[in-house]
Amino acid sequence: MPIKNIMGVVEYDGTDFEGFQIQPEGHRTVQEEITRTLEKIVGHPVKVNGASRTDAGVHATGQVIAFKTSASRTLENIINSTNSLSPGDWRIEKMAEVSWDFHPRYNATGKTYVYLIDRVNSVLRRRYSWGMINDLEVSMMRTAADIIIGEHDFRSFTTLSAHENDVTVRRID
Repeated sequence: MPIKNIMGVVEYDGTDFEGFQIQPEGHRTVQEEITRTLEKIVGHPVKVNGASRTDAGVHATGQVIAFKTSASRTLENIINSTNSLSPGDWRIEKMAEVSWDFHPRYNATGKTYVYLIDRVNSVLRRRYSWGMINDLEVSMMRTAADIIIGEHDFRSFTTLSAHENDVTVRRID
């Protein structure tokens, strides 16, 4: 069977994960769980690449991943089989075969962050929103947002080992 490059779109509840990226043994991560599960399904080692990393406790929807496989299974079968082995806090939404040079990190065109602020500390929404006891000073929040909107170079936030070709200029809308 020829090797195919597969793009997947995943979602996860990050509450019980220590981020997306694989970490040393003993740390549960999204990438590790998806990798281990896909390897069971396709029957060979895979390297799962993600479009972006998330920190511990951060949720995601629409997170793009990619892996290479020579498995003869249909993509629908891989999705259904993989999701059936998920403990329920992550799932693969869809998959497609993509060109060999596709990489989710380098082909990403943007990210959207959503922060939910609740008027109460809701028991049912506590994993997905921040409960505020006091009133928000919305005018001050708007003033602060105006400062960061626009194009900025974030090179000073990168590590010394960052590649010269890494894009550090970002647009915040």
